[in-house]
Amino acid sequence: MIFGILSLEGESPPQSWVTLMEARARVWPSAHQRAYATKNAYVASNTLRGSADANRDSNSVGEIQGTVVLFDGRLDNVEELRSFFSPCDGNQDSLLVNAWRKRNLRLPASLIGDFAMAVVEGENQLLLARDPFGVRPLFFARSGGWVAFASSMDVLLPLPFVDRTPNTSWMADFVEGIKADGTATPYRGIMAVSAGTQISFGPAGMETRRHWNPPALDDLLDIDPNEAVEEFRRLFDQAIVARLPDRGPAAFELSGGLDSTSIAVSAAPIMVERGQRMLTLSHVLGRDADSQSRVRDERPQIEAVLGVLPPGEHRWLDNSHQPQVASMTDTILRHGGPVRRDFNSVQHGLVEALREHDCEVLFSGFGGDDIVTGAGAGLLESLAQDRRWDELKQLISHPLSRLAWRNAVGRHFLRSHAHRRLSDQALAKPRLTGTQFLSDNELAQRRTRFPLVPAWGTIGARERWRAAAPAIGIRGQDSAVGAGSQGFEYVYPMLDVRLVEFVLRLPDRLKRTVEDRRCMIRRAMEGRLPDMVRTRDDKSPSAVPVAAARFHLEHEDYLALFKRNLDNPLLTQVLDMPRGLAALRAFQDLQGSNGAFSLRHFRAIAQLCLWSEQLLHHQPYQTE
Repeated sequence: MIFGILSLEGESPPQSWVTLMEARARVWPSAHQRAYATKNAYVASNTLRGSADANRDSNSVGEIQGTVVLFDGRLDNVEELRSFFSPCDGNQDSLLVNAWRKRNLRLPASLIGDFAMAVVEGENQLLLARDPFGVRPLFFARSGGWVAFASSMDVLLPLPFVDRTPNTSWMADFVEGIKADGTATPYRGIMAVSAGTQISFGPAGMETRRHWNPPALDDLLDIDPNEAVEEFRRLFDQAIVARLPDRGPAAFELSGGLDSTSIAVSAAPIMVERGQRMLTLSHVLGRDADSQSRVRDERPQIEAVLGVLPPGEHRWLDNSHQPQVASMTDTILRHGGPVRRDFNSVQHGLVEALREHDCEVLFSGFGGDDIVTGAGAGLLESLAQDRRWDELKQLISHPLSRLAWRNAVGRHFLRSHAHRRLSDQALAKPRLTGTQFLSDNELAQRRTRFPLVPAWGTIGARERWRAAAPAIGIRGQDSAVGAGSQGFEYVYPMLDVRLVEFVLRLPDRLKRTVEDRRCMIRRAMEGRLPDMVRTRDDKSPSAVPVAAARFHLEHEDYLALFKRNLDNPLLTQVLDMPRGLAALRAFQDLQGSNGAFSLRHFRAIAQLCLWSEQLLHHQPYQTE
């Protein structure tokens, strides 16, 4: 947790404001706090670990001659930075300050790791930055010459200059599943720093720029397939080692899919050699779950992986005793508002297991199928671009379609058709927002402008799109805040920037073939993963199956919540609540199958109901 407040006009922050921020920051467990104050600024860092190595998973405050650097996260290229910026043996704090004084606004682009950082320079300059994929969170509020920032928006809400008016555009996007950008929050007056972005504040105003972008499409490696597999394996192992704690246990989410299992089997021998304990956690349905459930039972695959791991503690997360509505209420309070992608909010057994085993680091496979080990959407476009006609012919049977793919005019027609189909689907897709807020055409245009997946593009083009899209940073941000407030942190080896850049620069033919959708990770895991897991192609889409099971058990609670808020003035500005209630009833009648809406829609509306009730019935941030 880092936080602070700065006056760009030279005023001193009122002590009452500082006290309010400190009180909210203390909600996050921490070993100790470091703070620094000047005439017009106050900044602080709460460190989770009391004895963490200076280069790993630490929060720090460095200050030299009026320059203050706050760093939340992990720095992976310390030795490289030291050789350039601080040849003498110094700690990370002084290294970052010296690097800033030499690189200034170019510093974030020089850092490798998962981080959020803030730099206060003199009396009226502030820089905020997040790592390329937004693993560490950072929010800010700006008004009347004041700028405040924090790892959680909850720390900013008590400040009197922060506009806490609900952001209705964010609410609509939240329910419709639209991820327009990485900056919006539930409040008009609070913004998030986007992944891979830095924002500078000073006398000239506010300037935003990206410090990381995916490699250009034509920046490809000329590499032998076997060499590519070896380099992938080396970078993958390097990413795991960089995220392991220096001492103590580490926990690993273990599904039956490729990503999480690859991380676990690769980390296991390293941890055995270092004498560290491994805890594995698996989200599954209980053995007595409804046999008609659409969630695939992954216990056989998980048990196969456990069979090749060294003896250790494993926990089946197959039940959740806390009601979902109560759980969502707690989540909203921890975050300061509703959230889109906090993956620890629906399974309290995970947090209990981490505390029981004194684990502060949880490895996740998130990011794999998004970029690094992706299923390779865009195969047809890649085959056509590389003129691999024989392979293309295996996938397209109609002669006219083959002809269209083989020439530029035909591909132009196919591309236009793909975009037109995306627009038609956006217009036909059912909605839960009210037409009084967005017309059908306006909503369709927004869905088309910010699609969940691109309508067209090669494998490499689509991967680059996902790497720069806001969805990954939103997930990292929300899960990091939820985890940090409960005393642990997520780490994602699949989002190591060195590994990601390597994969993005690989030719498409090395990442997917006609026969194999995920050939790189499968080849890299030969001899590590059991073949029944390494070669499977039927992964369950549900990340936390208990959430779906609990929803059906607590359907009446959801109904009561929706009915209670049918005339809620905040919600009716944005949502068609009667339609939402009718959809909820239909969803239960169909047992979640073949319905127009999913569990995600109803959890989103439920969060908005609970949050708006808090806002309408009391003001939790009023101060005496």
